[in-house]
Amino acid sequence: MGESARLPVLAPASVDRPRVAEISSFERRRHIAVTACSACRAKKRKCSGKSPCAACVSLGIECQLDAESSPRRLVGTKRRGAEMESKNSTLKKKVQSLEIELLRRRSPELSTMRAEACQMAMTRYESSERRARDVQGTASTDSVEKTGTDSDSVLKNSSSDRSTEDWNSIWAVYERVRNCAPADLFKVVNAICSSSNPTLATQYLHQVSLGRLADAHVGLSNLATEYKLINSPRLPALCDEPILSAPAKPWTTVTDSDRLVSHLLSLYFTWDYPCYAWFDQHLFLADMIAGQSRFCSPLLVNAVLALACLYSYSLRKPWDRFKEMDMCIRFLSEARQLWISHPQPTLTSIQALVVMNLTYNCLGKDKIGWSCLAAAIHMANELKLYEPLSGVRSAGSVEPAWNRAHAVTAWGLFEWQALAASVVDDAPRLDHPPFYEIPYSDAEFLDHSQRWHPYPFSGPLYPSRVFSTVRARFELSVVINDVTEFILDTPHAVETFMLIHGRLANWFVDLSPTLHPSKNAPPHIFIMHLHFHLSVVALCRPILSGGNPTPSVLSISNKAKLAIREIIFLFKQTFGWKSASNFLNHALTYGAFNAIPFAKDGDPRWRQSLETCISGLWYISFSFPVCRYLLRAIQHALIASGFADTDLCPEVTRILRYFSRSVWKKSLLETLEARYPAFDPQNNLRPVEDLLLSVESLDLNDSNDVAAELPSIMPTMNLGDVPPTYRIDLSRPPAERYVEVARKHRNELRSLTALFDGLVESIAPNISLQWVKRVARLFLRRVYSDEETEEIRGISQATGIEMHLIVSLNVLLDVLMGCTSGAARAQDKNTTPRMLHFRTLDWGMDALRRVLVQFEYVRGPDYDTVLATNITYIGFVGVLTGVRKGLSVSLNFRPNHDSGGWLGDLRFYGSHLLVMLGLRRSISSMLRQYIIPRENPRETWFGRILGVLVRRRPGAETPTLRSICQRVMRTPSTAAYLVLCDGAEATVIEKDHRTARMDSSSSFIVATNNDSLGSELHSYDTATDMSLGAALTAGEAISMTEFIQDSRERRACMQAHWDKKVAQAGRSAHGRKPRHDPLRRTRSSRDRVADCPVGSTSTVVGKESAETSENHEVTATPEEIIQWTAIYPTTNEMTHFSAVMDPTSGRVIWIQRFRDPLSFEEIW
Repeated sequence: MGESARLPVLAPASVDRPRVAEISSFERRRHIAVTACSACRAKKRKCSGKSPCAACVSLGIECQLDAESSPRRLVGTKRRGAEMESKNSTLKKKVQSLEIELLRRRSPELSTMRAEACQMAMTRYESSERRARDVQGTASTDSVEKTGTDSDSVLKNSSSDRSTEDWNSIWAVYERVRNCAPADLFKVVNAICSSSNPTLATQYLHQVSLGRLADAHVGLSNLATEYKLINSPRLPALCDEPILSAPAKPWTTVTDSDRLVSHLLSLYFTWDYPCYAWFDQHLFLADMIAGQSRFCSPLLVNAVLALACLYSYSLRKPWDRFKEMDMCIRFLSEARQLWISHPQPTLTSIQALVVMNLTYNCLGKDKIGWSCLAAAIHMANELKLYEPLSGVRSAGSVEPAWNRAHAVTAWGLFEWQALAASVVDDAPRLDHPPFYEIPYSDAEFLDHSQRWHPYPFSGPLYPSRVFSTVRARFELSVVINDVTEFILDTPHAVETFMLIHGRLANWFVDLSPTLHPSKNAPPHIFIMHLHFHLSVVALCRPILSGGNPTPSVLSISNKAKLAIREIIFLFKQTFGWKSASNFLNHALTYGAFNAIPFAKDGDPRWRQSLETCISGLWYISFSFPVCRYLLRAIQHALIASGFADTDLCPEVTRILRYFSRSVWKKSLLETLEARYPAFDPQNNLRPVEDLLLSVESLDLNDSNDVAAELPSIMPTMNLGDVPPTYRIDLSRPPAERYVEVARKHRNELRSLTALFDGLVESIAPNISLQWVKRVARLFLRRVYSDEETEEIRGISQATGIEMHLIVSLNVLLDVLMGCTSGAARAQDKNTTPRMLHFRTLDWGMDALRRVLVQFEYVRGPDYDTVLATNITYIGFVGVLTGVRKGLSVSLNFRPNHDSGGWLGDLRFYGSHLLVMLGLRRSISSMLRQYIIPRENPRETWFGRILGVLVRRRPGAETPTLRSICQRVMRTPSTAAYLVLCDGAEATVIEKDHRTARMDSSSSFIVATNNDSLGSELHSYDTATDMSLGAALTAGEAISMTEFIQDSRERRACMQAHWDKKVAQAGRSAHGRKPRHDPLRRTRSSRDRVADCPVGSTSTVVGKESAETSENHEVTATPEEIIQWTAIYPTTNEMTHFSAVMDPTSGRVIWIQRFRDPLSFEEIW
């Protein structure tokens, strides 16, 4: 009863009212929430599925409903997205097939280019869509559900902004290709190729179409951006502003950027104008700035800007000239249209046509260029530039500026036609020089205090001498014109030859000393002397081919050829190939053809000349496409002469292989229109077009070794030279041994004293340099060995350099080097297998490159027997790289040492201090004991009596490699990597102060500057990391971490070469247990001494492995090992020298010294 009393009483339902509550309740039950809001989903609350939901309203929070998270909707969206993607793919294929079919009905060439452009656009689109799907996952399909069936709208309404932008850009590029005129298709394709993505291509095309090509695309602003990204200390400083300033309007419609026009003009007046002056620079610029048209015209401005584009480049990709070439074609097209629309003869039209002639020649279209030159000469004759001056003009009544403009143009055109005729062996188009006086009689005044620098870089500075060179060239052109007439006349009288040669000789003798090639001369002086010497060779050719050449004519010709060779060498060393006058094409081509027979006979200097000319043509072919045809002609000549791949240096071999496989295409012959001369296999001079068309059936690719080619063309290094070799007589007193060498190089050694200051500042910038010098003078007085101390004292007295500076060089040099060392098993046809020791020495103190030498040690009176060879710096008496019969050694810098707590660090750095104070032997001095033989001690009276002390025994045994290694490991020293080789086996020792680890191999082993047998590099703080790197590189901004990364790259590169050799030999092992260290230890009996304390000689002898039996007999040729050592990155921008030593014979078999730093920016 109690429970029933508490129950509520139910009232009866009303009959009148409908049951609204039940209907409403039914509707709520029918609503199913398929998606919860974000807040309810996070708290796992029940959600109504509406926005806002009841729960969020009651809590007073924002309700966010994510409909896309519904699994049901997602499945449907995926299905519909797949359907739409299938339809989209079908539509694209149909559109593409229709587009190609339509293009085939037009001209074949146009259809091919359009089809390729369309295919490229579709390929880029598909790859971008794949990337978008990879990044977005299933989200990319959600956006498809909201679109129609049209393929364009499907992509344009993509949920990804980037995908939408890319598609719009692709569509814009496609429309541009579809709608452009046939004549403009090449420009559009160039713009596409020069852009890294569709958006940039669209922007570039849009800017070009509006005439708003900006400086940020190809000008100085773009260079400044790249300069900051590269951030290389090897590059000179970039100019902040163009050296000349001129407006774009109203002279050209290609661009409205004044800065871009100023940049291009600065390039032209830096590199081309000093070599060929066809108009007066000051008159031209003054009228261009003032907007006047007496000495300036749109035709001339566009012609100059087109030629200037060939001297523009990218710092990051100097080989990528698509934008520059596209810009050149646009300026050239506008100039051509202006010429057609205004054919009246004017002074500026003559100037523009000559500039266009040169531009077409550089593009490999010199047949068109010759028509420009013929039109220019015709206009000049109409203007009576080469007729006798009238009384008014000769009396000087004409305005001086106008008279000077006529004189410069008349003489410039005469010089150019004389040079052109001499190059192609054609008759001169002008019989006599102009009657105007040679301009610039005040050349010395105009050149006074003027400086030239290789713009866009701000340095180095050279005396300008532009106007003095122009005047001297005009005088030379008169004789060159007569030389060409002499060549074409028959018979060739020796008397006429001697008369013309006398005029050439008089010109050369009368030339000012400041106008001769030197390291302080600007490039236009080099070009002028190439004109002279090539004219001498051309003058001698008819006499020498007559059948009875006189010795005097032969001597004159040979001297001129040698002069051309040396001028090219000096030009390369001074300027590189960053920008060069187009006449250098002819000089390098002639130099290569001339050097081929001498190089084939084995002359090393001529072989170097051939290699330099080929590499030079390769680099400047980036600017001048005509060089590609000349390079191809040289390839045919090399094959006809019997040159093999290995006959040339690795750099040139890679260039020629890459060129023939990736650059040269037979389709290039269809665009060739050149009469440029080249020598055929029978040594006959022929136009390069005829030559290539007749011999192009040869397949150069068949003779190339595919396996030897690197994956891509690596940054190639310039050929160095062989360091000088000096004999050191060990029988002389120590203080006298190096006196002659030190006196000879006194100036170079005295210039090194500033390195001490720079090293101190890089290690401790805040320390007082004066106090450091005082302390150094007090304590750095000697080294550990009395003999070495006396040698240093003798060098100090011979050069006048303070003793502490030479001592610091000897105690610090072996601590601050980055190197690559190792050994590989080698064999050629005439020798048995033996280990060759390869070595590169890398460091940042470039001043030391000049004093790098080879010392050959002898002991009198037997001065013919070389006891040992040491590759070192003058003033350094230890051994960093040395070889004697039975042993070769090299020392590498080790950036870390084993962690031993504060006590271990105290011992380690205390040992450094003892070495600096001369109380402990340095590691380089220790190596010297094993390389440079010491004289046997004399028997003393005490020894003779007792017979048990020091006694000379003729049969004394030479220490073995194993005994030397154990002795080195026991000796306390600084941390270093030591590579020792006896010809049968090579050993790498990771040396620490009191511990060492050793690894040996009789096939291949390599060490750089990172541990492989033990610990890794310590973690330094940023300041310490940078200071250590600065000390290593003489103050340059490099961290020790970056240095270690470079070291690993060098190590991996050498290891890859050997692995490739093993694979080629068919002895690659499968299923081998992976090793933790990257060193290839391929010897069965590997000795490793781990953490061997001082005084301990314990070793662990390994067991024979399967790897040994597979790799033990693999050998490389000495040439291959040299090639591995010479290429990048093993030889790099910090390399002072590269060498390969043979400890079996006790000599250095190959060495290259690099007097200037090598880098990928070498062409700069």
